[in-house]
Amino acid sequence: MTAKKLDVNAYLENEAKLSEIVTVDDTHIIINIPGDHIDGEYAIALVSCKTAEQVVGWIFHLTGKSWITNDILRRFIKEASAHAGIEL
Repeated sequence: MTAKKLDVNAYLENEAKLSEIVTVDDTHIIINIPGDHIDGEYAIALVSCKTAEQVVGWIFHLTGKSWITNDILRRFIKEASAHAGIEL
C-alpha cells in the first residue's frame, strides 16, 4: 500500500473554509450552513457541550441533518471537545 501525497494547499484552503463555517463565540458553537438552506446558521449552546456524553449526543443529532458533512462534523467535534476539555 502506498500513501497518498498530501496536497498541503488544498488542506489549508479546506481548513480556512471550515473555520468560517464552524465558529465559536462566548456562548455558542455556530455552524453556518453551507448552501441555500432556509436557516442560515445552526447554533449549539456551549452549556450543552460540557461533557463527553453531551458532545456525543450532539454528534448523533447532527448526523441526522441533511447539510452536515464529514468535515463540518469533524470541526464541530474538535471545537466541542476543546470546550469540554476532552482530549482527542
